[in-house]
Amino acid sequence: MDLVLASTAAWRSEALSRLGLKHKAMAPQFEEPPFVGGKLEDHVRALALGKAKSLAGPGLVVLGFDQMIEVGTQVLGKPGNFENALAQLRLLNGKRHRLVNGLAVVTPDQTLQLWDQCFLTMRSLSEPELCYYLEQDQPFGCAGSYKIEGLGASLFESVEVSDLGSIVGLPTNLVGNALRSLGFSNLLP
Repeated sequence: MDLVLASTAAWRSEALSRLGLKHKAMAPQFEEPPFVGGKLEDHVRALALGKAKSLAGPGLVVLGFDQMIEVGTQVLGKPGNFENALAQLRLLNGKRHRLVNGLAVVTPDQTLQLWDQCFLTMRSLSEPELCYYLEQDQPFGCAGSYKIEGLGASLFESVEVSDLGSIVGLPTNLVGNALRSLGFSNLLP
């Protein structure tokens, strides 16, 4: 069986490679529906499943991921541009939020959906500090408008996480547990 990552995010592919997982990254053929209510963990799992299923085929183990942020009653995805990113950071500024990851593994015979979460508290920052950060890291393709693996680490006063990979959208413990539970330990290093 060949491992396929249903994502074109270079950082996600690099993270899998650092884990020693040989894989092929492919763009999922899936239109992401917006969040319209319900449990955020159900939504991110459904998005991950849609991405993975879009590339499923014989001889393939496909990994799909999604990540969203919940702050108060609002849900944040990828901002797409500077203006939206600044609005997201203003909303997160000085507050605690929940980051939720969805993972789906699809094989010809099996499907598994999992999720995890972590909590982060952003420091209170000035408008110029927020703008400087966005200009430097340009996290416009990242849920919540930050890259914790870059300068984004300096934005936070606390991080509550059991799997560091969760913050960057690739929960490594979840991936390993999923592959083992489906009988694909041979794909792990």
